[in-house]
Amino acid sequence: MTNKVFKTIVKLLLIIGFIMAIHNKMTWEDSIKNPANQPYVVEVAFNLGIEPHEVTQAQFNRRYK
Repeated sequence: MTNKVFKTIVKLLLIIGFIMAIHNKMTWEDSIKNPANQPYVVEVAFNLGIEPHEVTQAQFNRRYK
């Protein structure tokens, strides 16, 4: 019985890890922390009259999503 419980817990953790990995990949593409988006973060900052490190994810999303 204990072995079945352990195997079930391991399977659940693997499924949760897989779902989190997919979610992180989807959100990383649109993230202000993604280095590939740095030029767009700089543009948002320029348009808002703030420094690039002050740009929030919400401000970035309003401009590009």
